[in-house]
Amino acid sequence: MLEHGGNLLQARQQYPDAQQPWLDLSTGISPWSWPVTELPQACWQRLPEHSDSFSRVVSGYYGVQGLVPVAGSQQAIELLPQLLPPRTVAMPLWGYAEHRQAWQNAGHQLLTYNSYAHLLGLLDQVEHVLVINPNNPTGELWDNTALQRLQQKVAGYLIIDEAFIDSCSQTSMLQHVEQGSLIVLRSMGKFFGLAGIRVGFVYLPIELKARFEQRLLLWGLTAPSLYIAEQALSDSAWQIQQQQRIHNMQQAMQQLLATQLPDFTIKPGPLFISVAGPYEKLRSIKQQFAQQGIWLRIFAPQQPDGDGLLRFGLPACIKRCQRSLSNIKL
Repeated sequence: MLEHGGNLLQARQQYPDAQQPWLDLSTGISPWSWPVTELPQACWQRLPEHSDSFSRVVSGYYGVQGLVPVAGSQQAIELLPQLLPPRTVAMPLWGYAEHRQAWQNAGHQLLTYNSYAHLLGLLDQVEHVLVINPNNPTGELWDNTALQRLQQKVAGYLIIDEAFIDSCSQTSMLQHVEQGSLIVLRSMGKFFGLAGIRVGFVYLPIELKARFEQRLLLWGLTAPSLYIAEQALSDSAWQIQQQQRIHNMQQAMQQLLATQLPDFTIKPGPLFISVAGPYEKLRSIKQQFAQQGIWLRIFAPQQPDGDGLLRFGLPACIKRCQRSLSNIKL
């Protein structure tokens, strides 16, 4: 199994004397969750159904019809490569590692790219292209004009993982699916802070949709999850409030890290800030934070002599991060 954030059991085992309670900033999940209230009793008594009201709310929020609900975008990541004959696929050097594993397991060959220009130079060697937008963990965000140009050049499908796009001011590429070669993944775990309900969506061209749906587990999404997702997606007032507090905390954390870690490169993301620099120095910082009960996520260099990344998720309150940073020895 690949390593992921949120592994607090491991943190507690490695640092039994750490300051309590633990503050988990390893995941990139919003610290503010949509407020789940008491669920109707029917949620526990009926098998899950995709009601007409659920479909309307989903289409209204995402701006397109035909999205397929999945048990988190992770389910789509695992299934998509199985729908396509083995080919060569381009994917980012940095990115959510489950993508790479899923395509390799399905027999595809991979080429990695480290920039938009680099990717353009690979297009004559690949069939399909994966873009994580914004990228996790680098925070890099490509605008829709660049992605539309890319879509026109890709021989096969352009797959875009937009797990973090809800926290950005940029609109989704779901608004440009009419060209027919676009696959878009969305998640409710990050912006809505609802990773535990395991709800995501995927848009697929018509020739792939039926085969994808046939591979889904019957009743793979629970009735409570569907109910919560419908309520959260329809709560526009909360969404506006969420956008503002994420923006405010992102700015505050970026300024704090730039001030306290001036010798490192700060890479702002939508729900996290990544710090780039020598891996051993970043590992020391991570350990010092862990001793103070703050759990971060570190990424090893992807190229020889390259920088590592230390990712800070956004806290609900910045004060504990301020105190911990003041105690760090560089």
